[in-house]
Amino acid sequence: MTFITEKSPPKGRAGKCEGELEQHLHEPAVMLAMARWLFNSGAKKVCLRPDGMHAKQFNMRRWLESEGFEKTDAKEKTGDAGTYTRQDQTVDVRFVSGQGDVLAELGGQRVVVEAKGGIINTRHSGQKSRLRKHLYEAVGMLLDGPDPADRLIAAVPLHPDTIKVANKMSGRCRDVGIEIVLVSGAGEVQTV
Repeated sequence: MTFITEKSPPKGRAGKCEGELEQHLHEPAVMLAMARWLFNSGAKKVCLRPDGMHAKQFNMRRWLESEGFEKTDAKEKTGDAGTYTRQDQTVDVRFVSGQGDVLAELGGQRVVVEAKGGIINTRHSGQKSRLRKHLYEAVGMLLDGPDPADRLIAAVPLHPDTIKVANKMSGRCRDVGIEIVLVSGAGEVQTV
């Protein structure tokens, strides 16, 4: 299953994307790409903390099942929420805000990821501005985070505009302990 949701652009953005359809990399897709990256890096459990709106943007349960995860805890009322397992890996999805979007332990360090989404094939000035703003917001949320963590990661879609901003911010972010990660439409993670 792909991370991208394709949609026809609204009238005001028609012709402002590469191709005929806008390619949305919604926030839950960025969160799932980060979960996959954390598992590939050695994490055994990843907690996803989307807000309720995310369930409407991207089917997290369907993506997890396509990756071989099985829902083992059906106590939650929201369809995507619950515990999913695949061999020795666990994903815990709960619709809770204020904890960080993705939480894990990796190499003895507590990792907190703040994720944002956006349109990855846009040339529309307003949407490009939104992508840049989302990177600033992710960094700001980590600076004002709920609990201390060993690794703080801001994850946003890979786009020429987010690359420029990330390159400008990366030194200052590293000084305060924040990593910037750009996520492609294929779910590949690039550290800046």
